[in-house]
Amino acid sequence: MDDLADYLKAQPNSSGKVALIGFSDGGTIATGAAAQDSGITAAIIYYGTDAQNFGIEEKRFPPMLLLHGQDDTIITWMNSELLAQHVKGLGAPVEFVLYPDEKHGFGANTTTKHGADALQRTLMFLHLCCFTPYQHLAAKRRVPVSDIP
Repeated sequence: MDDLADYLKAQPNSSGKVALIGFSDGGTIATGAAAQDSGITAAIIYYGTDAQNFGIEEKRFPPMLLLHGQDDTIITWMNSELLAQHVKGLGAPVEFVLYPDEKHGFGANTTTKHGADALQRTLMFLHLCCFTPYQHLAAKRRVPVSDIP
């Protein structure tokens, strides 16, 4: 991952920042990579879990956005809750969004209310972390989705 991050940062149109986005097992891989590579600026994890479960030692994290469906039976939402606590415990900003009545994979369909909201949050998080200073992000925020139009 170090080589890829270095390559991306060296590109002429690069902001000098690299973010990872992962879904399910890819989210777990992104979590592990973000924990090990200080060149990763941010990580967005859709229904993933902590990479410690796979023997990866996590000593640091970049700012993270965690998105999970409350009715996910493949990787339960508590995995994201525990990951959020772990990230916060290591001093990194983390935002955890729990979507009611959503199952595993909801983020793949951006035509639904929650899928579209997850995409908007992803884009905003990328903007905040990769194009503006991110020190203003809350240390931990659990965001209600009941107010989504």
